[in-house]
Amino acid sequence: MNVKRLRRFGLALGCFCVVASGLAVNSHPDPATASDSLNARERGRRLFTRFQCIACHSMNGEGYSEGVDLTHVAAKLRPDWLREYLQSPDKYPVRHMETDMPGFPLSESELNDLISFFTKEPENKVSASSPAPEPERVREGRLLFESYGCTACHRVGAEKFARVPSYFEPARQAEIARRAPDLQHASRLNRDWAIDFMEKPGRFIPGTVMFNNGAGRTALEKIFDYLATTSPTIPASSYAARD
Repeated sequence: MNVKRLRRFGLALGCFCVVASGLAVNSHPDPATASDSLNARERGRRLFTRFQCIACHSMNGEGYSEGVDLTHVAAKLRPDWLREYLQSPDKYPVRHMETDMPGFPLSESELNDLISFFTKEPENKVSASSPAPEPERVREGRLLFESYGCTACHRVGAEKFARVPSYFEPARQAEIARRAPDLQHASRLNRDWAIDFMEKPGRFIPGTVMFNNGAGRTALEKIFDYLATTSPTIPASSYAARD
């Protein structure tokens, strides 16, 4: 068994143990955790500890890098999408979201508490869905996505683009394109965060090869409006950021 397989086996075994322990705990709930005297954030923090999320994820400089860093997860992801993902991680098998994360036996109230912990709000507040952008705006966003060269590295599901530029030597360009995320699930992102990221990606990921090819804020908003309509699993009408 090679090192990679051994590592994945160890992670899978650890996830199994975490789920099993969670089931056991749920059958004998901690009275303190269930107490109404605890606010939602504190109950969520205890759930985060109970399910040993820190065994794979890092948060505020603590934990491990096997999973996604959860420090800024609330700023990046919509709470309603996060809820759906926590319920069924295996629903998202796309390349950049392949996961060994197990599904946890969370009740509706526990999901609310855990999301409150991530969002740092006293209660789980998910914004109502906003109307989908106008078709003309989506069309303009698609054209801008192509004209600003985003297609050099990113795919959007099975979409075909006429312009696919290259900014690096062939081997490096191919490697960057292989590793760049497929953006068909961009609707999971908070709109303001996504636009801020596209505007200045280096502020979020120092040293990233991604760059803003001169797109202004208005153009980036239209690009996101296009991307937010491409998800095969989440309605386009629910893409907007939280208030």
